[in-house]
Amino acid sequence: MAFTPGADYFLDQVDVAIRNVQDDDQVDVMITDDNGGIPGTILEQTSVIAPGTAGVVTATFAGTTQLSSGQQYWLWLSAYDDGYSAWNWNDQGDTALKAQSMDLSSGGSWSPSIGNTRGAYRVEGTLVPEPGTFVLLGLGAVGLVLYRRRKQS
Repeated sequence: MAFTPGADYFLDQVDVAIRNVQDDDQVDVMITDDNGGIPGTILEQTSVIAPGTAGVVTATFAGTTQLSSGQQYWLWLSAYDDGYSAWNWNDQGDTALKAQSMDLSSGGSWSPSIGNTRGAYRVEGTLVPEPGTFVLLGLGAVGLVLYRRRKQS
């Protein structure tokens, strides 16, 4: 599922609504860059256990992958081995660019499609401080040092 952040942030977690349908219940959760309208290089990945009934699971990430405002990324879910898990759709009528592949490991390819109901998910992260924030902090520290020197003389 394609998404575009509205601000620069470090990826912390993804909440996703999924359920296990059959066999193995492990699901890999990956964030990739965009490769011309389909998922590209994996930036970070983790695994979750899909519940037997519809539910929201949290995939926790290291918080070191920076996502940039205005750049398209992909949230990619992949059932483990022979498992089959379902991604629950949102109930808001929200549509998005979607790509799917039934078996990339056997040479399958991505099939993009537009206007599909978006899977239910939420990407969360820690905002990246603006460069101006560091400048202000630096100026404040210099001001405190100068104030202290002046006071001691």
